[in-house]
Amino acid sequence: MADSRAQAVLETLQYHDPTIDLNAVRRSSDGEYFHSLPIVIESDSGCHEIRLEVLAAYQRSIIANCHRHDWLLLRIGQLAHMHILLAAGIEDSPQSVVLSLMNNLAYSQEMKAIWRLSYYAGTFGPFDRGAIWNSLS
Repeated sequence: MADSRAQAVLETLQYHDPTIDLNAVRRSSDGEYFHSLPIVIESDSGCHEIRLEVLAAYQRSIIANCHRHDWLLLRIGQLAHMHILLAAGIEDSPQSVVLSLMNNLAYSQEMKAIWRLSYYAGTFGPFDRGAIWNSLS
């Protein structure tokens, strides 16, 4: 950011839990799985939020939501958009995870519509292209 004070606020609120290993195999009654999601949501206005109390409320909301659902939260990166890396349960669709996070973030700000009605959610894990070829042969 151009303003060093705003940059300092953002740097203090970047979240990382080094005890979380998203490459670890998780197990359920259905078997072993990887279900790790990089999620990106963007503010509705496209503006950079720099108020410490708002950013701290976002962070608390995401952490609490992940604990409530037993999701493994690795990182939160707060900018004009929010980057979240987590592992959800095998029964949790990416859409249900993102909508839960977005609803809780809105709740943290008195139900204001803060986020665009779109998002990016992908998947990642410890696989390479060889895993695809091995599954096809």
